Amino acid sequence: MSLSESTEETAATTAAPALEPGSFRDWDSRVYYDGGRILRSLSEDGLADWLALSDSKLFPAAVAEGKLVPTSRVDETPIAGAAAVLEHERIPFVSYPYEWPFAMLRDAALLQLELVRRALETGLVSQHDLG
Repeated sequence: MSLSESTEETAATTAAPALEPGSFRDWDSRVYYDGGRILRSLSEDGLADWLALSDSKLFPAAVAEGKLVPTSRVDETPIAGAAAVLEHERIPFVSYPYEWPFAMLRDAALLQLELVRRALETGLVSQHDLG
């Protein structure tokens, strides 16, 4: 390996995670790419929500059923200002709801309703939270 290849490799591994430009709608977190990793920075409120979800029975059950993406908290915090950082399992391809036929939109809506119902049953969400 040449010196320039070694320097390039070191720069690539020490570069700051890159912000996902579409990650602006969630006020308590942001998504970043770090090489092949998918990271999510959390605010203090986001961290509290994550701790409640990850400690619940809902999260591991929904992951095992393929209804939520496997996610874990990382020990290091490679994102400045984050209360915590999560790593999501990479999804093999990206698709957007505006590309989906009606059947996929219906399935997504039904999954959302199922997860909210289960969150209500486990006490993660109250009816007051739903407005």
